[in-house]
Amino acid sequence: MRQGQAATFIRFAGCNLRCAYCDTKYAQDKNAGVDMTIDEILQRVNPNYELITLTGGEPLIQKNLSALLKKLFEKNYWVNIETNGSIDISPLLTEFYDYGIGFTIDYKLPSSGEEDKMFLKNYEECEPVKFVVGSDDDIPALLEIVKKHPSDCSRKHYLLSPSYKQYDPKKLAKLILNEPLLAKKGILQLQLHKTIGIQ
Repeated sequence: MRQGQAATFIRFAGCNLRCAYCDTKYAQDKNAGVDMTIDEILQRVNPNYELITLTGGEPLIQKNLSALLKKLFEKNYWVNIETNGSIDISPLLTEFYDYGIGFTIDYKLPSSGEEDKMFLKNYEECEPVKFVVGSDDDIPALLEIVKKHPSDCSRKHYLLSPSYKQYDPKKLAKLILNEPLLAKKGILQLQLHKTIGIQ
């Protein structure tokens, strides 16, 4: 939802899924990262950026995540967690509700090979849902989830992202423009860091 805004990315190692189109396979292995204390992580956060994105791998399988979040909120950062959709987000939503914690919840479509792992109650929450589309065969499943879990709050949007160099973004743009289920709350999301060559 804040695509294009300057942010510190905290990327965790270790993921419980193995999506076919994963573009960060190096982060799937829990041993791929470097062990850091919370203070060491905080020292690497850019204080000029308001936004911090926790991503992975999968942030919700990390130890001491609540402790890290408390420290980040104490320093008045706005924190968004990008999660793969397989783990219940409600405990953290409850614990950090007063801080305005945000989530971007993936829904893994059929081309991912992991659709059966989704924790469906996540999509009842008032949080943005992200769909990475890898083929035309993903579209019926995408529309079915949007239909079953409509957006009835201002924060909930549907982010449609083409699998990088595998699916034509123009197709998703046309889908958003022409599909009534997406016309109000659908957002085309491209991987800007790849498009402009900044890592």
